[in-house]
Amino acid sequence: VGCVTALPGGRHQPWHFDGGEAGLVNAFIPLVPVTRHNGATELRPGSHRFNDPRTVPVAPELAVGDVLLFDWLLLHRGRGNATPSSRPVAYTVLRAATARGSDALRGSEALYTSRRAGFAAAAASSPHASAEEASADLE
Repeated sequence: VGCVTALPGGRHQPWHFDGGEAGLVNAFIPLVPVTRHNGATELRPGSHRFNDPRTVPVAPELAVGDVLLFDWLLLHRGRGNATPSSRPVAYTVLRAATARGSDALRGSEALYTSRRAGFAAAAASSPHASAEEASADLE
């Protein structure tokens, strides 16, 4: 369980997936209304099964208390926040009974650490957020 926050003036995250294990699902629960202006999560439908660059991304707008579920293998990104207010979203990861349990989460630790470092380095040059703030958005 955690919280991902799009900071005011923050840029789009790079497209990414959250891990390499099947059977894990993200559950995002917005704590404020999520709109295209304040950093909605953009998804590439079907990308967890195939890689088709023609796939049209979607960025659902969510009300407080809605739940957005998506596979860990789905390409997604947090969009930039063009508003003066932070956009917090609570999240948890759900595991299918057929997933490898906690091994599935530990198995993606190196991948996650590598992505976090890469994102922090890229964000360091951003005039909108510090590398530390940008890295916090990946947790």
